[in-house]
Amino acid sequence: MISKNTDVFTFYIKNRQIADNETEIIEEKGLGSCRIKNNKIYLIYKTEYDEEMQTTTVITDMDSVHIKRSGSVKSDIRYVLGKKTFSKYYMPYGVIDMEVKTERILNELSEDGGRLRIVYTLEMQGVSYLNDIEIFVKKL
Repeated sequence: MISKNTDVFTFYIKNRQIADNETEIIEEKGLGSCRIKNNKIYLIYKTEYDEEMQTTTVITDMDSVHIKRSGSVKSDIRYVLGKKTFSKYYMPYGVIDMEVKTERILNELSEDGGRLRIVYTLEMQGVSYLNDIEIFVKKL
């Protein structure tokens, strides 16, 4: 729930994913909050996924991003520039192991919104996906 003392922001998320020379674009829209605490930017927003509300929390500084999703599909992924990280993707029918190699983080966020871009390679079940995700944040 968004606190009455917090400004409301709109979120537009666009993920371009390439695997086996095929490109898929996934787009989401939502509402949430944006604030700075301890030199990190916190984004919390809700989107709809398979007719269910998902909550996403993004915590970022200049060279790392932590994205945690909750709902029927859960994930907790850390993107660290130039490094591999490991996590799990929790789905109603099982858990999938993931390996993430972050190639680029562009953080243009402030307390007024902005843009966050993450370019990374995701290895999942023997398939490699190149992802280019952008999160656009704008104060209402």
